[in-house]
Amino acid sequence: PLNPNISQLLSYCTAGFLIVMSVLLVQSLLAGLVGKILSQVEGAKADPSNFLLMHAMGPNVAGVIGTALVAGFFIATLAH
Repeated sequence: PLNPNISQLLSYCTAGFLIVMSVLLVQSLLAGLVGKILSQVEGAKADPSNFLLMHAMGPNVAGVIGTALVAGFFIATLAH
C-alpha cells in the first residue's frame, strides 16, 4: 500500500485536474456558442433570410465529440 500522504496527494491532484478540465470544457462550449450567436446576428443584418447558426454549430459539436474521445482515452489509460 502507498503511504497515506502520497495517496492523498495523488487523489487531490487528480481531482484538481478533473475540475480544471471540466471548467475549460464548459468555457469553450459557452465561448463557441456566444460567437456563433453573434455571427447569426451579423449575418441577419446583411441578409435576413440567412440562417447561419446550424452551419456554425457543426464544428462546435465536432469539437465536443473529439474532447469526449480524448477524455475517454485518458480515463481508460490512467485507470490501469
